[in-house]
Amino acid sequence: MIKVFVSGCFDIIHGGHVEFFKSAKNLGDYLIVSFASDEVLLKYKNRVSALPMEHKRYLLENFKMVDKIYSSTNIDDPILDFKDAFIKDRVIFW
Repeated sequence: MIKVFVSGCFDIIHGGHVEFFKSAKNLGDYLIVSFASDEVLLKYKNRVSALPMEHKRYLLENFKMVDKIYSSTNIDDPILDFKDAFIKDRVIFW
């Protein structure tokens, strides 16, 4: 099984995101999406999310091409804020 992992703020979900998820899913068999938590957005982008985290999670979970959702948890890592999810799902990249 080929797992594809993408991450982003996905603060205002729009048609471009849908196309992005479709393209990502076409690269493998299983699509994992990580979205920035409210804490990460505030700390590293200095802004509050336009959508509550629960709403983002609900929208992302209901895209048929998305297989798994995570919100970022590594508040102290501005680059790999999704690292825990990456390790948990044993995603390998090269």
